[in-house]
Amino acid sequence: MDRKKLIDELNYALTTEYQAYIQYLSHAEIQKGFDGEAVRELLTHISEEELKHAKILRERIVALGGTPSMDIAPRKKAVAPKEVLKLNIGEETEAIEIYTRILKMIGDDDVMLQHEIRHILKDEIEHKEELMRLLG
Repeated sequence: MDRKKLIDELNYALTTEYQAYIQYLSHAEIQKGFDGEAVRELLTHISEEELKHAKILRERIVALGGTPSMDIAPRKKAVAPKEVLKLNIGEETEAIEIYTRILKMIGDDDVMLQHEIRHILKDEIEHKEELMRLLG
């Protein structure tokens, strides 16, 4: 396991978790109408989980001897409920790819990091499925 590359990848994931938290909250606030209420509730719930992921990543980065990033990946705008759902499905797909890549980088000797990344990956898969169900 290349510790520096792993820390860099975890920090990249951290910037996307910050981005997701802000983006989900912003997208939730602008939803209106009947469809908007369901979208708002789901996005608010997912934003809370993304914030938890960021905390886990910061802790694991420090445990590996790194410094957690304070950067935020670029946010993407959408307004209409279907547009918001499609955009965030794409974001969750990217998150799944990131965490799958990180899992492959982790050696068998870091059971705690494996556990935490698998938990985050599971959440990201669930988020994508929830967004897809709401999209219809």
